[in-house]
Amino acid sequence: MKAWEAYLKRLSSRLGPEIVTRWLTPLKIIRFDARNLYLEAGDSFQILWFKEHVGPHLKKEFLSSSGKPIQVHISVKGPKPADKQQLATPLPKITYDPITPNPKMTFENFLSLKDCLTKTILENPEPGLNPIYLYGPAGSGKTHLLNAFTQQTPGAFFVHAQNFTDHVVTAMRTSDMDAFRARYRSVKALIIDDVHIITKRTATQEELFHTFNALHTAGTQIVLSSHLPPSQLQHIEPRLISRFEWGITLSLTEASPFMLKQILQTKAEDFPLCEQTQNFLLSTFHTPKSLFEALEALMLRSHLEKLTLPLSLTQVEHLLKDLLQSQKKRAITPPAILKAVAENFEISTDDLLGKSQTRECSLPRKIAMYFFRQKLKMPYSKIGEHFSRDHSTVMTSCRDIAENFSQHKDCLATLENLLH
Repeated sequence: MKAWEAYLKRLSSRLGPEIVTRWLTPLKIIRFDARNLYLEAGDSFQILWFKEHVGPHLKKEFLSSSGKPIQVHISVKGPKPADKQQLATPLPKITYDPITPNPKMTFENFLSLKDCLTKTILENPEPGLNPIYLYGPAGSGKTHLLNAFTQQTPGAFFVHAQNFTDHVVTAMRTSDMDAFRARYRSVKALIIDDVHIITKRTATQEELFHTFNALHTAGTQIVLSSHLPPSQLQHIEPRLISRFEWGITLSLTEASPFMLKQILQTKAEDFPLCEQTQNFLLSTFHTPKSLFEALEALMLRSHLEKLTLPLSLTQVEHLLKDLLQSQKKRAITPPAILKAVAENFEISTDDLLGKSQTRECSLPRKIAMYFFRQKLKMPYSKIGEHFSRDHSTVMTSCRDIAENFSQHKDCLATLENLLH
């Protein structure tokens, strides 16, 4: 039907081609005449989306050649439920609840020498800094700061991006969009963790776009976090990315060995650890999160077993046996590095290990060599064996990445996340 095809093109310019492709193009035309169009959807979710986003505009926009509205009839594919009594059963009231912030994650116990500026900005955000966008690798303290900000801000609404997505899906499936929007647009501050999770989720992005606009216009503070800066996010609408960049973008760094030791000593003030145990924990658990988990497990399990402090290294290894096994499974290995680099650059591991000197292969290969050296502490000669290169080539490659670290910072941060 030409009128429908023409209408889809107009919708593409208003809603965006990705949304039209995702939600409208798959609709199957069953039959049509001059005044009616019958469409078949793949599921009821698609019908709800259509009624929410397209239905209200049809009378004014979807017209015949004579200027008369064309009525659209849309039904779901397959048999319809026959039990009317079932449909009449009242549904439980839906609530869109935030995450309860972790009381242990406060500004006071956020330990970082490098990222004190980020902490200061979040403690007292200026009106013009909206949104505040935090990014950094796993273990850099993003979630800690979001929890701290939530606790100090009355009326703040804190969710993970997956929670936001679940709320959108629930609201659409139950025709509850008005309640969803009323809940999210009445908050005093909106905090969303791991916003990169919404990649390729068209409906979620659409709702976040409108929620963001409503809150920003009202002067409501928005705080977001991700493992990448806005410009590096993939499969997220440009109009949404541009809004992420409206305020201030703050980079967080991975905790250094020195910082991890300081964090461990601070957290274990009332739980004495000998030097040998401290070194063992620091050499085994490389992120604040995993270190905290190990320390809390030690405290709880030693208390339950009524052990005398300080613990011996043998006791520590026994108490943390399950966590140590889990760490071994997540250990960074040469194949893990090759897989992460290949996936990030969308090439094969054979390309990384091959002879091609094109930039598409040579840069990822240099980065892989750099990670072998930094993460595995492998000798240059051993790295060379993996890549069929001599040790001098490996040395040059690693030095090139190190000297141009700022140029590759975002890429290296992405790989850090893939490896943890």
